[in-house]
Amino acid sequence: KAVKFRGAATGLLTGLMPAANTWAAPVATDAMLQQGETLYRSGTSPRNNPVIAVVAGGTRLPGSAASCAGCHGRDGSGRSEGGITAPDIRWTALTQAGTRDLAAGRSAKPYDEATLVRAITRGLDSSGNTLAATMPRFELYGEDLEALTAYLKQLHLQRDPGITDQRIVISSV
Repeated sequence: KAVKFRGAATGLLTGLMPAANTWAAPVATDAMLQQGETLYRSGTSPRNNPVIAVVAGGTRLPGSAASCAGCHGRDGSGRSEGGITAPDIRWTALTQAGTRDLAAGRSAKPYDEATLVRAITRGLDSSGNTLAATMPRFELYGEDLEALTAYLKQLHLQRDPGITDQRIVISSV
C-alpha cells in the first residue's frame, strides 16, 4: 500500500512505521535498489509517484529540480558549490560510531534508518537539529522512501562506471 507523505513538518512517519525506533527497513531487492537509484539521481519516481521538494520559504518544486545527486554527488560523498557544502551521505559516513563534527559546529549521533527518513522528510539530523535551509524536505510515497533509503544504505558500495577490480576505462567511443 502506498503511503503518501504530506506536510514536510508534521507527522510524516506515522503511515510508514509505528514508532521511529522500531522501524526496520525491508529487505532490499534489485528492483527496489534500482528504484532508489532513480530517485537519488533524478529526483523522480520510476512508479510515476509525485516527488515534491519543499525548499526554504516553503516553495514546492518537483523532485527533479532538487535531486540528491545534484548536491551530494553521484557517489554521495558530498561536494561544494556556490559556497554551499553538501555533506557525505554515504551510509558508512552517516553511521560512524560516536559523534561527528558537522559543518555547523554541532555534533550528532550516528544515523539509523528512522533518523535518515526524518532527515529526508523533515530536515532534522540524527540528533534532532535542523539541517541547513538548503536541504529540501521531501514529500514521497512510502514505497519510494523505502527504496531511496535502501539505496542510500548501499551507495558506498557503488563503483564509478568504468572502474573494476581489474581495469580502469579512461574513455570510450
